Amino acid sequence: MLLFCYMFPSMAQPIDKTARLPIDSAAADIEQIVKDKIPDHVTLVGIGEVAVFAKEATQFNTALAAYLIAKKNYRHVLLMEDEWTLRPLNDYLTGAAAVDTSVMNSLIRLYMDGYQRSVQFRSFLIWLKKYNSRHPQAMVDLSGIEVNTSIPPSYFLTAYIVPADRAGGIRLGRKWADKFYSDSSAFKDIEAWHRQALATPSLFGKNKELILRCGEDIEHNKAVTKVASLTQILPKEELDRKMNYTVSSILHKLGKHAILYASNKSIVKSDVRSNRIANGEPVASLGKLLYHKLSGSYYACATGFADSANLLIASVAKAKAEPTVLYGTMETKRLILQKDHFFMPADSVYIKQYRPSTISFFFEYPVTMVPDGDLIAVDALFLFPSLTTADIIPD
Repeated sequence: MLLFCYMFPSMAQPIDKTARLPIDSAAADIEQIVKDKIPDHVTLVGIGEVAVFAKEATQFNTALAAYLIAKKNYRHVLLMEDEWTLRPLNDYLTGAAAVDTSVMNSLIRLYMDGYQRSVQFRSFLIWLKKYNSRHPQAMVDLSGIEVNTSIPPSYFLTAYIVPADRAGGIRLGRKWADKFYSDSSAFKDIEAWHRQALATPSLFGKNKELILRCGEDIEHNKAVTKVASLTQILPKEELDRKMNYTVSSILHKLGKHAILYASNKSIVKSDVRSNRIANGEPVASLGKLLYHKLSGSYYACATGFADSANLLIASVAKAKAEPTVLYGTMETKRLILQKDHFFMPADSVYIKQYRPSTISFFFEYPVTMVPDGDLIAVDALFLFPSLTTADIIPD
């Protein structure tokens, strides 16, 4: 194994050591690394994970997010989760209740996708809760931008219809109580109620925020792609449609400076190829679409590793996840001999042609980044000598 620790040029501290510090200390280190390299006109920073449950990358990336929040006034954290499922967690993060690790664990188990269910990411959420408690006039929101699951009729009933129109809610509740009444029929009722609410001044005037959010959730359900199994092959057109909806959702939330916390494959400015996409066609990454919408206002920070990564990788065929050793690319091995962090344009000689990588959680479905001509895939790159598995919060 190469002794990377002896090969770094002189620097304040290697980023893998920064990653091991408490969040506030790590954020202070990151401030010295980043300084003024992320331009002030940037309104959305994409922070990419090279792999699911990679401890060091998560520790560093959450500290980077904390730096942007505390020092650069970023006020919105966007996750690749469904918006409606994250609302209870965001209510807790922005509410008056005291910090409680057991409550946080319960909220993470109930409302977050398994990919973020680590002790390391929980530390960031606890930090965020404490930050909001200290800054009640400048709280940071957490929200989702994915469209993975449909919002059930019961949610619309209790969150929107009954609070705004009790009589209408009771009527629909009784109607849906029939065990033979389908969800598709209930969704038609919800759309009809929403149209009527919009057209009724007395109802809309008193419940404007609720009714508008109800409309957003109706559109969310329309955008959900029906996936029957993990092995289903998806047409490019369907993925493009879903991605464009996600872009619109992000742009809608950009009243505040925001952080997009996701995988490398989502935040980089390139095309993506996967054997789950019909005919092997590449699709534009979320980051590439955001770049074209926001141009210089979008900034992509990716992570990588040079030597080895000992991570949990799942097999669909085996129906389980197992520790697996993976190895860095020749490109990352070469780059880390120079240093462990790079920024455009100062480091263009190193990363202008860099081809980012991402490790798929599912062994059978690797993802490949496909460069798009002269478009530079990343604005910043952070490299670790090695990665280990995060501490996962059990069910």
